[in-house]
Amino acid sequence: ENSRVQNEFADNRWTKKEKIGGTQGSEKWIDTDGEEIVIKGLQNKTQKDLDRTLSECLAQKLYSHTEYGITSPHIALYKGNPVLQKPFMRGVTLKEKMKTASTSEKNFIKNNLKDGFVTDLLFGNRDVIGLDEDNIVLVQQSDIPIRIDFGASFVFRAQGGIKDFNAKSLEKEIYSFRDSNINPQMGKYFGDISDKEL
Repeated sequence: ENSRVQNEFADNRWTKKEKIGGTQGSEKWIDTDGEEIVIKGLQNKTQKDLDRTLSECLAQKLYSHTEYGITSPHIALYKGNPVLQKPFMRGVTLKEKMKTASTSEKNFIKNNLKDGFVTDLLFGNRDVIGLDEDNIVLVQQSDIPIRIDFGASFVFRAQGGIKDFNAKSLEKEIYSFRDSNINPQMGKYFGDISDKEL
């Protein structure tokens, strides 16, 4: 990008609607036209916090060039501090959808998720499914699962710590991302992907 900060967050145009939670202090806001957005990074205090916000923005931008993630993230300013601004995806979480989905719907959703597995692996997104299967949303009138949280991509863990890396990290993740004993949420949806399929 031309700069780290794309635009000024005009808070006189936006109204805070509710706190969403998470370790980055996510909130949902609505503007005067009814558009809903998510702001992350409101609790940033250190350079590491800012690096985490920038890392997630980059991951989401890269995902947006695939068919698996939401679009239009950018770094904005809120009260002089850089934050991540992205569209709010209205829909149902993966967990909620799978409770009522038919067998054919479940198979479609799972196969669609598996199509994006190599992308998740490439970006190191260890929390792509979410602890409560809430990092995947299915928008209304669609069974297409959309990835909405990218905080555990690249060097950061889901809670903000730095991942341990060595020469065999990627090799290990090829297996750990499919292992329910290591990552129960990812193993549930990706566990039956074979080495041959990869």
